[in-house]
Amino acid sequence: MIDIQELLDRYAAGERGFSSVGTIKHLEVPRGTNLSGISLRGCNLAMLDFTEVNLIEADLSEVTCQHTSFINADLRSANFSAATLWEGTDLSNSDLSFANLSQITVEDAVFNRANMTGVDLRQAYIKGASFQEANLAQVNLYDAWISSSDLRDANLAGVDLSKMKQWALNKVSGANFENVVTKSVSLKSDELGAVATNANLLSQISKEDIEIMKQEYLRFGDRLGAIKFFREKTGLELAPAKEAVDLVMSQMES
Repeated sequence: MIDIQELLDRYAAGERGFSSVGTIKHLEVPRGTNLSGISLRGCNLAMLDFTEVNLIEADLSEVTCQHTSFINADLRSANFSAATLWEGTDLSNSDLSFANLSQITVEDAVFNRANMTGVDLRQAYIKGASFQEANLAQVNLYDAWISSSDLRDANLAGVDLSKMKQWALNKVSGANFENVVTKSVSLKSDELGAVATNANLLSQISKEDIEIMKQEYLRFGDRLGAIKFFREKTGLELAPAKEAVDLVMSQMES
């Protein structure tokens, strides 16, 4: 563990790799600080404030963020691959253009008005995030999962939604879908209900097995048993299995 001042001093002395430090103490990084090219791979960045910090081409892969601020930060071409962004993480007004967010896990983080042009979101898992007025033009969403998120007034021009794993329960009123590839995806400007791609997770399990899951687990309130059953049948990871079971539960309640 180190504090921000020690990190800044070592960076100023020419050091760039800090992946071994683990946790960085909860302090504010001075606004306007240049940390371009720094490697914080695998670090715990919870409660840190990187507002208006230069993190161009920074290696932030596998970091954990919770109540972490990147507001107005310069994150162009930064690497967030396999990172985890929990609630309270705020990237509003940041520049994430051409950043790598592949295999990222995002729950309840904020990207409002962020520039995310050309961002790599392959195999990303995103739930409950806010992208209001964000620029998501040309992002790569191959095998990505986005649900229960707010994309109102966002720019998704040129995005291919047809190769996504899941698109469901997202708010998209006012969003720009010019030249979007949707294949079997149905989009409405006021969409609030479930909208699934042809790769909907529920298509990976037979109707018979869904019925077994309902009758042997869910009707008795055994959500965990249903998730385990779903994973055994599909081989999927825990997060998408939870989402799929929750979708079945919501269908049962409607």
